[in-house]
Amino acid sequence: MLLAVLFIPWLVWWKYVDKKRLLEITLLGALVLIIASYLDAVISEFGLWSYNYEIIPVWPRLISADFTVLPVTYMFIYQYFQEWKKFLLAMVIASTLFAFVGEPFLQWLNIYNLHEWKHVYSFPIYIFLGLFVKWFVQMMLARSIR
Repeated sequence: MLLAVLFIPWLVWWKYVDKKRLLEITLLGALVLIIASYLDAVISEFGLWSYNYEIIPVWPRLISADFTVLPVTYMFIYQYFQEWKKFLLAMVIASTLFAFVGEPFLQWLNIYNLHEWKHVYSFPIYIFLGLFVKWFVQMMLARSIR
């Protein structure tokens, strides 16, 4: 299941991504992937959560989420909700689903274990991550056009 989640969303993304904005959208996805992976590694190291399954044994993080689910979702939100107000609303909805549906579902599947963490802590992080990467990509685009 984790392998399917790792690859199938990318196939869907490739079919529907706006190819005219490919570089811009991919930059946003790459930033989400890097930041999410780093946060996952740091928080896991502090023992606030852990995982029972590893796709790659030397990488004990949930790479399906860090490398696929989050970047692909954030890229679609960025592509379809370009105005800040609509983007924020979409991020709040996605963050709600990630924090209060996705994370508990991973716990129920015994993939994800919380130790000193609560789902409510994840909620603002998901939102802030989306706002930050959108701001950063738009800032980079504005500077590259000058």
